[in-house]
Amino acid sequence: MPTDEEERIGERIARLSESALLDVLRQDSRRSRLRLTATAVQRLWRRSTVA
Repeated sequence: MPTDEEERIGERIARLSESALLDVLRQDSRRSRLRLTATAVQRLWRRSTVA
């Protein structure tokens, strides 16, 4: 089980990546937006499953 600190860090990363994704979504065209979102989600997923 993750420690309290690890959990806090995870939550902070999730919030940061969420706002970064939203920024990307706002400023990009639709096709590249979808590709970037998929890439970011895959990267986050890989990081969270590896950890």
